[in-house]
Amino acid sequence: MKYMTPFGTAKLVGYGLSIAVVVQSFVARKGFIELTHIIKFTSNSQRIRTIIICVFLIFFLNAGLMYLLAPMDMTLPIVSDLELGIYQDFNQYWYSNIGYLIINVLMINAIMPPCELVIFLAIKRVQQSWD
Repeated sequence: MKYMTPFGTAKLVGYGLSIAVVVQSFVARKGFIELTHIIKFTSNSQRIRTIIICVFLIFFLNAGLMYLLAPMDMTLPIVSDLELGIYQDFNQYWYSNIGYLIINVLMINAIMPPCELVIFLAIKRVQQSWD
């Protein structure tokens, strides 16, 4: 009987894809924030609202629709042409192949804001020490 290891080639590729989705979300979030600096909003709350909506859409598309729709085998006219279609329903195989990717992305996204804050404060402290 072959046991599943957390460090097989397929798992490492899955972990790499999870990190790639998080990095893409981070870059898109930073891009939206920088774009809101270019756009002249009349109030700061309007700028923050735009950032929140854009970040929500990025996370919804990456962690929601992409992971759920891509591997499903559905017979919808437009979606059927875009998907890989190997799972008929949410079964044990879907959870073992796709579910852990979603959990990885969500866990990485959960620890990113504190890590980003620590990095930001460390950079700020280094900049202050140089002045």
